[in-house]
Amino acid sequence: MIKFIKELISSFKKDKPNITWFTDVPGLQDVMPIIPAKQHMPEWYKQLERKRPDRNPLTTDKVNKGTIRHCPAIPEYLSMGYVVPLWCDVWIYSDEKTWQYKIPTERFKFTNHGNHQYKDLIPEHAKDFAFIFKPNCPWYVKTSPGWSVLQLPVYYDFNQDFHTLPGVIRSDIHNQINQQMVIKRYGELNLKRGTPIAQYIPIKREFIKDFITYTTPNHKPELYYGVESQRLNVQSKWFGGYNWLKTQKKDEKKCPFHK
Repeated sequence: MIKFIKELISSFKKDKPNITWFTDVPGLQDVMPIIPAKQHMPEWYKQLERKRPDRNPLTTDKVNKGTIRHCPAIPEYLSMGYVVPLWCDVWIYSDEKTWQYKIPTERFKFTNHGNHQYKDLIPEHAKDFAFIFKPNCPWYVKTSPGWSVLQLPVYYDFNQDFHTLPGVIRSDIHNQINQQMVIKRYGELNLKRGTPIAQYIPIKREFIKDFITYTTPNHKPELYYGVESQRLNVQSKWFGGYNWLKTQKKDEKKCPFHK
């Protein structure tokens, strides 16, 4: 009975999921902390204008309405999750037969994924890189039960030296994150401390019932309800229509198909 009551109480709680970043290297949290992604916007992106200065913004031509800075999907993606910065300077040398690295301290370690683990197994057209560099990451991440983290490259940094392979880690049961860094070319590289190496976005593991079909407003009006008003809200403003939609609370009570 006591267990049932506790479970009942727990079911009514709406606790927000937690994410904790921790390290066993004293001082790392002060010297090179984890960065909320919204605090890491690429410099080239921050310098962009929302609208093209060489075009008239007051136009019905959608092509002329704005730059990528105006696209709402990009900043929302850039601000999701956390960015892990490189915790020390790293010098790397590689050729077709060997590789080596040097760092200014013995507190950190790096290894590699042998070609037999990845490079030899992927399609030929994707093998145009040097090797997989794998840090023993000093950061760990723990999430609430049922939550994972999506590991992504810091895509819009357009790093010319490497990119990190994407993947998913069940960080509620496994807290270690060792990135797989694709070194893009042979030769000598100098990676600076603070270089963003991966982005982590918390995601909830849950089953989503899918429904994929061709239909029309006449056959499935409940699917199309609101689509035209959403489109009009975006198209009838020079700027900011999509962001205005985000401020509106969806009220399904007004929908004739949700009674």
